[in-house]
Parts: sequence; C-alpha cells; structure tokens
Amino acid sequence: MAEAGTAGIASVEKLMRHYTARGVSFIRRDEGMGWGIRTTFLSYDYGDEPSSPKS
Repeated sequence: MAEAGTAGIASVEKLMRHYTARGVSFIRRDEGMGWGIRTTFLSYDYGDEPSSPKS
C-alpha cells in the first residue's frame, strides 16, 4: 500500500522508523530532485556488483 500511495500516514511513518533503525536515511525532495534514500549498509555503488571476497 505504501508503494501504491494508498497507505495511511501512520503506516508510512512506521515503515520509515523500521528502515531508519536499519541504516536507511530518507532524503527529502528538493527543487531539482525527487525523494531518495541513502544506506549505511552497502559498500558499492548502485548498479555495481559487490566484489568477491578475497581468498
């Protein structure tokens, strides 16, 4: 429902608290860009494959 835009504000806030506690930051939209997220648990750029562990 959140993705479809039909969830209530209480549900959206609950989801945001859940993801924030797990290292996701929500970035407010500005004049040039829309909403976004930033994570603390990914160590590679979006679209790049994670590197294989070295033996």
